[in-house]
Amino acid sequence: MGLGTGEGRTREDHRPVSDQLYAFHARGVDVRRMAAIVGVANLGEEERRFLDFSERFERELVHQGGSFRTLEETLSTGWRLLSAFPPSTLTRVKASLVERYRPESAP
Repeated sequence: MGLGTGEGRTREDHRPVSDQLYAFHARGVDVRRMAAIVGVANLGEEERRFLDFSERFERELVHQGGSFRTLEETLSTGWRLLSAFPPSTLTRVKASLVERYRPESAP
């Protein structure tokens, strides 16, 4: 994917958004394992946010069913999922891209 993404090939935010989504999903998977041991009720707010993100990532982005989604729609979905987090936590995406593409209605 590395050579086929980014400005001039897809969209400038493609690779960093992908990297951020997978980083947050990996953290969510770790939280899911922890929740299996200690229970969801014993998770902190941040852990619950990552658990929710990971579930939504799998449901809304990965398992798109039999439908076809354009790259623009996929990136929009990714940004919508990332909007659950404060901009300062999006460490794999340049601030200028966050400002340009992050949904306005995000917290």
